[in-house]
Amino acid sequence: MVLGSSALAKDEREPLSEEIVVQGARTPERYLLGWHEYRSQHFVLDSDLPTWTAAELIRRLEKLRAAELRSLLADDLLVPGRVRVIASSASLLFTELARDRFFIGSFLRCQTFQLACSRLLSDDLFETYNVSRRGACDRDLYVSANYFVSRLGEPTIVLPVALGRVIPEVIAHELAHHLASVLFVRPPPWFREGFASFIQTLGGEPLENPPPTGTHIRTGERVIEGAVGLIPPGLMATLCRDHVTAGEALTWDGEEKPDRPARYHAQSWLLYHFLWNTHPRKLTEFQRRLANAEDPDLAWRQAFPEYDPKRPGALNRELLRYEMDTHGYVYYRRSGEADIRYSESALQPSDVHMLLLDARYSAQPQKVEWLGPELTKLLEEEPLQAVGVSWRAELDGRSPLPPLRKAVEKFPADWRAWFLLGRAEEDPDKKLVAYQTAVQLNQDSAWAQSGLASVLANGPNPWDALRYARRAVELAPWDARAAATLARVNALLNGCEGAIEMRRRAMLLGADADLQRHTDEVLAGCAPSRN
Repeated sequence: MVLGSSALAKDEREPLSEEIVVQGARTPERYLLGWHEYRSQHFVLDSDLPTWTAAELIRRLEKLRAAELRSLLADDLLVPGRVRVIASSASLLFTELARDRFFIGSFLRCQTFQLACSRLLSDDLFETYNVSRRGACDRDLYVSANYFVSRLGEPTIVLPVALGRVIPEVIAHELAHHLASVLFVRPPPWFREGFASFIQTLGGEPLENPPPTGTHIRTGERVIEGAVGLIPPGLMATLCRDHVTAGEALTWDGEEKPDRPARYHAQSWLLYHFLWNTHPRKLTEFQRRLANAEDPDLAWRQAFPEYDPKRPGALNRELLRYEMDTHGYVYYRRSGEADIRYSESALQPSDVHMLLLDARYSAQPQKVEWLGPELTKLLEEEPLQAVGVSWRAELDGRSPLPPLRKAVEKFPADWRAWFLLGRAEEDPDKKLVAYQTAVQLNQDSAWAQSGLASVLANGPNPWDALRYARRAVELAPWDARAAATLARVNALLNGCEGAIEMRRRAMLLGADADLQRHTDEVLAGCAPSRN
């Protein structure tokens, strides 16, 4: 299938209303100015940081990504696409955009290995540093960030930057969230955070490893560099301060209480660490089942029949013993090759505004009273900002089609405008051209690939849709719509086995009722049992 023209010929375009405003009348706020976009092999970094800081962040992102993949997988795994990263020192990133708040394992003045709780929480140990009464392994280690999927289906990381410093352990934690979304299908909250915290120590500060009290004999390295599977002082101090049971961790809904910060994160880390060291084969089996899109509760019962979440007494006791005696565990580190080259371009303030609105909405999905006024401001800055146009129309219950048609005229190289136009168009030929252009402009967009596949599947040759539907699932294995589209395409091509499997995956990923119904209509001719 050869992609068509990147735009409709002028004589084929429908006349546009002259009432559509095309020039902004509002001056952007100062915090939206001076942003740049840095594009590397696996990341798109949007930032107002100095160029040298952004370059260092690109380097750390690429190197930590390579190290995590090498540490997690025996074989090389191709993870296609790019992750968008929003990094800034603006205060709103800390207060409104970063909902994932947790403790890192090490930082300045918290770098001593294998200390007991009494010493981790003692002021005496850190008195020479004149730190707060709560100890050096407390306040300085509480950080915030975020990982979410944007309104355009892009995996996105929010990284607040304090004093020009990006903490590698925070980067490693959020990258682990992304890799978990690629490797596993709908993992439970305890697993998501336990896995990320287990991996994050790869980016930790070097740890001093003194001999145990009462001896001069040291076990292991004198200085322990960042590695996967460490038990660092910061995470142990979190457990020392507060605690939940294993049963509570297994049934955790993913939300922490502000007055008892990160206690579920810490307990989830301990649970994952315990399983990895004491039940490695069973943990591997559990993870295999998650990767195969099995129900998480059923996968747990199959892999760990001895640990009933409804009767967690045995697991609680074993986990407590493990916490009290963590000697003898294994940690490891591996490095991978990374390409740290990047290109740079300026970002329009209206695009920055939309990035921040999207991130804020992901962090505050239940508090949307601010959304309408902010979208109004955005569209006063740039009336044809495509995502803002589409979002505003959705809130108002009207079609975004007229302004989106104008948007692709004003911004013909904006893949977002073409993608959203394709979604809004009703004419099949115009919808096809819009999606084709969006894919040409951004081959990393799973939603553009999936949209194109849907249109082609309804055409005279559904085989043309297959490669785009497959690519969408490769780019976004966490996305229900991409899985449902591939299910439909497989069914149209009489690939019922693959269609049924993709339908099951789409349902597990949370396909809505309309998507289920649309998929089931196409799969009606396949095997009668799809449960």
